[in-house]
Amino acid sequence: ENEIVIGYLTPYTSIQTTSTQQQQTWQQSPSSNEYTYEFRRQCFCSDNNMVYKIHVVNDIIVSINDDNVNDVQISSNDNLPTINGLFQMIDDAIQSKAYYMNVRYDNDKGYPTRIEINQNELRTDDEFIYLSNLLDGKDDETNPTMSPPNGNENNDKSGASKVPMVFVLLFVIMVVTVLTEQTIN
Repeated sequence: ENEIVIGYLTPYTSIQTTSTQQQQTWQQSPSSNEYTYEFRRQCFCSDNNMVYKIHVVNDIIVSINDDNVNDVQISSNDNLPTINGLFQMIDDAIQSKAYYMNVRYDNDKGYPTRIEINQNELRTDDEFIYLSNLLDGKDDETNPTMSPPNGNENNDKSGASKVPMVFVLLFVIMVVTVLTEQTIN
């Protein structure tokens, strides 16, 4: 996978160029007109870690979890995207100058496989992680990275978490501040 970390010093123009190149790769892929993919969102939201199997034809979602889209109850909070919708999320985060982004793309087809966005460093619980996996016709085989996490979402044998350092530092600062205030009082 190609990984692009959009951090604190990354110029947004280079981020946009990479996203545009990856989207062109996706649009040239034979899969881009009709495909089925798995989508999972990690966030402080009602459908956290729920895996959706989404079938798309000509950039329109026609089924979700093998049910016709007209037969599925979708709340306005679901906002289930197509692959082009994932690229739009990236573009929106670039345009809004998100504080932190990390995007991984599929090497062959160019679609985003992981999008991490933190819009504002000072706002809590606004972080989102979007995971996607294009199914290659073997619809009954789910990518293990799409399954709900079992304590180690990254499948990293070392057990090390890949939490952005800024979040770790913010947590440490909050703990020290609370402990200091308790000591003073």
